[in-house]
Amino acid sequence: MEKGKSGKELLPEGIPPLARKRAPKNEASDLHQSHIFGPVPSRRLGVSLGVDLLVPKTCSLNCVYCECGPTTRLTCKRGEYVPTARVADELEHFLSEGPAPDFVTFAGSGEPTLHAGLGELAAYVKKKHPDVRTALLTNATLFSDAQVRADACLVDVVVASVDAGTHAAFAAVNRPHPGLSVDKHIAGLTAFAQEYRGELWVEVFLVPGRNDSPEELEQIAKALCAIAPSRVQVNHLDRPGAEPWVAAEDAETLKAAARILGAEIIGPPRGIVSRACPEDQVAHRILAAARRRPLTADDMGRLLGLSVDRVLPHLDQLLRTSSLREKKLSRGVFYLAAD
Repeated sequence: MEKGKSGKELLPEGIPPLARKRAPKNEASDLHQSHIFGPVPSRRLGVSLGVDLLVPKTCSLNCVYCECGPTTRLTCKRGEYVPTARVADELEHFLSEGPAPDFVTFAGSGEPTLHAGLGELAAYVKKKHPDVRTALLTNATLFSDAQVRADACLVDVVVASVDAGTHAAFAAVNRPHPGLSVDKHIAGLTAFAQEYRGELWVEVFLVPGRNDSPEELEQIAKALCAIAPSRVQVNHLDRPGAEPWVAAEDAETLKAAARILGAEIIGPPRGIVSRACPEDQVAHRILAAARRRPLTADDMGRLLGLSVDRVLPHLDQLLRTSSLREKKLSRGVFYLAAD
């Protein structure tokens, strides 16, 4: 039987084995897209349909800035954290209705490469919907594993994080699993870059006082030279992070970091969601989004393809029922799922 790039068997027509074990026909609609979210107007990927392959919050890192909150399951062990076939059903249900998003993006409640079905799902989207590009947002800490690299090679665009060039900054910013080190991280990502034929972008997230000194940035720049990505992007706090003391970086430090790293500064969200959310699904979609990341009312409006005036009554009702809570930052009031 034919095998794909990941070494996994494919069906005769090139569809991964997960298609043989589909969930019941109506299960995806009953779950209301429990493993996909959006489409989201992304700051990097236009209109992006998110695919969440994990149980919150499962990750190999516990980054202080993470908008998904603190890691509750710190692990480097791969597994089927959510049913692969069910995710495929939900994707098919959404993509068959159109219009297609700019990207199907593997991201969400932790590190997506921890899910052992990542490669199968990437191959499935490419076979069934060849015009839809796929993306992977990853911390790249598992790339020392050849199977992880093979799975990621099936994705069109990989956005990998490199927040540190020294052990001290790696510990302070990323708070890794004990089995990880900054050297292992960089070596794995460098190995992946040599095998990958898609677009590799690297994001550097700046945390004031932790990894934004000229000395630390020079060490990150040294690592980037070995990786040689097609794009380097500098990011900083835009939503509430895992730790309340993490602040947004000042404009001058952002510009200095961009010069040292040869990077661009990530701008505001782009893209417009053309499929307006039906009224009877607005509250559910708000809660599904807020469980994964804090969002303002404007963010919610862009996500749902609705005006803010149509979103605010739903936000008020969810606040009254204690389903949401508020947090104020410089960019505005953010809505988070209640604890």
